[in-house]
Amino acid sequence: MAPEIFLTIWLCVVLAVDFTFKQIDHENLAYLSVGGVIATLINLIWFDYTGVQGALFKDMFVLDGVAIFFKILVLISTAMVLLASIDYVKSFKYFRGEYYFLIMMSALGMMFMASAQDLLSVFVTLEFSTFGFYVLVAYLREDQKSSEAGLKFFILGVFAAGLLAYGISLVYGETGTLVFSEMTSAPGSYGLAIGFIMIFAALGFKIGAVPFHSWIPDTYQGAPTPVTAFLSIAPKAA
Repeated sequence: MAPEIFLTIWLCVVLAVDFTFKQIDHENLAYLSVGGVIATLINLIWFDYTGVQGALFKDMFVLDGVAIFFKILVLISTAMVLLASIDYVKSFKYFRGEYYFLIMMSALGMMFMASAQDLLSVFVTLEFSTFGFYVLVAYLREDQKSSEAGLKFFILGVFAAGLLAYGISLVYGETGTLVFSEMTSAPGSYGLAIGFIMIFAALGFKIGAVPFHSWIPDTYQGAPTPVTAFLSIAPKAA
């Protein structure tokens, strides 16, 4: 999990630089953020090239070829969104550094989610990444559409999180495990089927899949344009 640790340190550095040097140009913050993302990307590509694999927290998170592939997709989209945000952030009067911080924080959550091997880690990492999106969607505080979109996204997101948590509890009650590889041996039941239906419905909302896409028009219209691009690409990859 060295790439995730490095990105965690880097996003804290970006926030610290913004707080310490108040007069720093926002473009320098953007390039600093992109530099951290690219360095993390190079680290992942090196891991893939050398065949490095590993596990963390008793196999809750696993680094393998599939996880590396999706993490690379997330990092590429993150770097592109950060670069696309440079001109857009010029219109922000305040909280420019926090904007870059939140984008990288959401990317960090999606990187962990790509390595998740059980339902508990999926839930935690999914909500961690979504928290950043809640703030980013409503980032244009003086824009009524942005505030409205952020509120709708938050309310529906909390409902989806509750649905996901309840579905996970049903699956655990029926199988006695949260690990994906151990669920295949569990006998089928109505409770297990209902649990998986709730989980898939919650995940469908998170990625905007039909018929759980009612939040997309208002959210995409009200959010900052780079955030809309990020929200429409990166979560699907994770």
